[in-house]
Amino acid sequence: KKSAVGPRRLAAYALSDIVRNIPFHSRAEALTAIDLVVSTASSTLIDDDETVRGYCLLAIQESGKALADQFTFTDVIDGKVPKEVQKVLRTYQAANAPVMKALHDPKINVRLTALQALDQINLARAKMIRTLDDAAVMKEDDRGKILKSFDAPDPLGPIIDKDLPAIARLLTEDDVRFRRGAIDFLELLDHQAEPVIGEICGALSDSDRFVRFSVLRTIKNLPGQKVNSDAVR
Repeated sequence: KKSAVGPRRLAAYALSDIVRNIPFHSRAEALTAIDLVVSTASSTLIDDDETVRGYCLLAIQESGKALADQFTFTDVIDGKVPKEVQKVLRTYQAANAPVMKALHDPKINVRLTALQALDQINLARAKMIRTLDDAAVMKEDDRGKILKSFDAPDPLGPIIDKDLPAIARLLTEDDVRFRRGAIDFLELLDHQAEPVIGEICGALSDSDRFVRFSVLRTIKNLPGQKVNSDAVR
């Protein structure tokens, strides 16, 4: 909150350091740190300075790695995720809107870091779903229902509910880094990427072979009857 940009940059960079040092802290301290870093960083994405915004997004990205490392079978107690974990997941939900807004930042490096942050949260979410699915007595095909059955707020719920078209539009960006990041994000959603299946199928004609390869893997997990005839050809 300092008016001078130097202290703000140092503080923003320090957020990433806090997350990187989480392995040296207790379980309770780690969850508290992730929660505070994500809430602080996401609320600072309105800063006028590109470097401050970039460091804050980097901190959110690093927090996703830390969350994935922290989540294990021991988090499932009496069929539910503990309240302290629920709190962290709700903080990620609150961060969805500011990070999505950063995808339209005037600075390309900020936009790319925002996409990388979303991809990292998505990786943590995927690991969490696999862990919960292994612990579930009643198996669910719907990923959203897997989380709900354990009282686990979906860390990307707001984006999955209403912002997938904005992610899918990145598949038409000139910069291939956006197209690769977008399709990686959609692939991890499995069948939940169905609302933008048209855009996904359209990316089969992408000039980048890595994008096309990821598109094929994504389509594999989507309803066959929804794949259009052009994509089949």
